[in-house]
Amino acid sequence: MVRSTVDYYAFTVKTRKKNPDIPRDVLDVGGGYSVLAYLCSYLEHVKGTILKDERRERIYSVSDYEVHGRLVLIDVLSGQYGESGQLLDILRGNVVRDINPDEAAVKTVRIVFCCPRGDDVKMAIFAVEHMNSINGKFVIDYFAKCLRAFIPGLVAKIDGILEKEAWLDSSSLVSMKIPISSTDQQLTVDNGLDDDPKETMYGRMALVVLPPKGVSVLNPRFWRALRKKNMGREGMLTIPSLNNESIPKQGVLVEAAGIDGRKKTFTIGNEKSPKIREVITGDGEPLWVIDGVPMQGSTADMPNSSEIQLRRVLSDSIFRKYHDEQIRLETGWDSGEMHEEIPDSEVIDWNTLFEQVNPQNGDRYELES
Repeated sequence: MVRSTVDYYAFTVKTRKKNPDIPRDVLDVGGGYSVLAYLCSYLEHVKGTILKDERRERIYSVSDYEVHGRLVLIDVLSGQYGESGQLLDILRGNVVRDINPDEAAVKTVRIVFCCPRGDDVKMAIFAVEHMNSINGKFVIDYFAKCLRAFIPGLVAKIDGILEKEAWLDSSSLVSMKIPISSTDQQLTVDNGLDDDPKETMYGRMALVVLPPKGVSVLNPRFWRALRKKNMGREGMLTIPSLNNESIPKQGVLVEAAGIDGRKKTFTIGNEKSPKIREVITGDGEPLWVIDGVPMQGSTADMPNSSEIQLRRVLSDSIFRKYHDEQIRLETGWDSGEMHEEIPDSEVIDWNTLFEQVNPQNGDRYELES
């Protein structure tokens, strides 16, 4: 079963301080069109086109998208390219054929992008599905770059939506990793001749701190002291290098579990609070939480996830995030028609923008089922 999770992001639009007389926001990016209308125009253009992330050597292709009111559900094919390999039949144990560097195994990951109308709506919110290390956020990042190229002086910003402090305050510490910087025994590998030995450093060792046997979490008092950097003068007796002053500098990586069953991994001292990441079961089916307890597919009391689409689950979650910002949405905002004109090629020339942003993007092709 493939483990699937989602992250949430806020998409905001404004003008730079040099152009304060031109008000812009997500409901009027330019020409009276909202960011959602521009997104639909962009998706129609990139559908069937390969986008390359040269730095990560990943490809992305929008295979389909659906508009539901002020919500857009996007299907993205994503995979790794640039590596040679072989396709193995694991049942027969034989190699089927070679995999060339210009071929890639892809997975479908989804994005839900929402921009409801309302006087208080100052941001669009979108959810990005992750399957293992694969996600389609690059498609939205590329869209933001194109908008910035289209409208000089435009700031199109994407920020991860963080958990509320209440989640962190009620969480428990499951484990922590402390980089070892006071030892010379780093991770090295011998690589050379006997008369000319060489050592190459591949990484740092880290000390992993786990709860005592029979206990699932570390001491709550210790967790509060670590977060608030209130360890006392002596710090930790067995790790004297970890004290109040060194905690933010050490890069202490912790895993915390909330009362809702979700777990977060983040670095102490470098965050306001961990980024929201909700867990979905295999193949993108919702992981239902009943009375704060995550339920599995075999539970009799769990709703039939096949009857409730992922779009509805993420839509409800995004609705709550707007509500947390004191923004009330009208009923039916995520169904029916979008009730907005989509800018055509006479309004925005995506081909020209693509050449400005990345002249080496892939060619258009027809996706086959």
